[in-house]
Amino acid sequence: LYALLKRMPKGGDLHTHLTGAVYAESLIQFAADSGLCLDRQSLALAQAPCTPDQAPATQALSDPELYRSVIDAWSMRDLKPGTNGHDHFFDSFSKFDLAAKPHLSQILAEVTQRAAHGNVQYVEVMVSPDHGGAAALGTKIGYDADFKAMRQKLLDAGFANAVEEVRKNLDALE
Repeated sequence: LYALLKRMPKGGDLHTHLTGAVYAESLIQFAADSGLCLDRQSLALAQAPCTPDQAPATQALSDPELYRSVIDAWSMRDLKPGTNGHDHFFDSFSKFDLAAKPHLSQILAEVTQRAAHGNVQYVEVMVSPDHGGAAALGTKIGYDADFKAMRQKLLDAGFANAVEEVRKNLDALE
């Protein structure tokens, strides 16, 4: 039965958050490779040098207790009853984001390879290739109900540069 089901096409995986679909184990390795620090309380990453309240991310690779704690904080593994899974999932992004951003190409490869291995036929990946630039631009210029005026405001504020940045980032990601 397993062999039959494994080979069976699985359809599609819609609205997959790229950095939410990578395994926490991979993110720990990326954090260690990047020389990042782990806050001992929140288990969020920070840039080096580490403070006394932080541990080098490499320590998680040799400390099984820390490793398990980071995986639980950065994934849905062993979610405790009564815990809000939605909040836990979305709160985890800010904890590991420093490790994910420089490794998006590797993350995309891992996620799509795993989907292919499971015979998933289509994956719709959610990624922000502008790293929040469009949201910042929108906040800066505000909303105008006049479409023509809004378009001009966007162009005047450098929207073409934002589009070029997205192109460059997508090319690098692919």
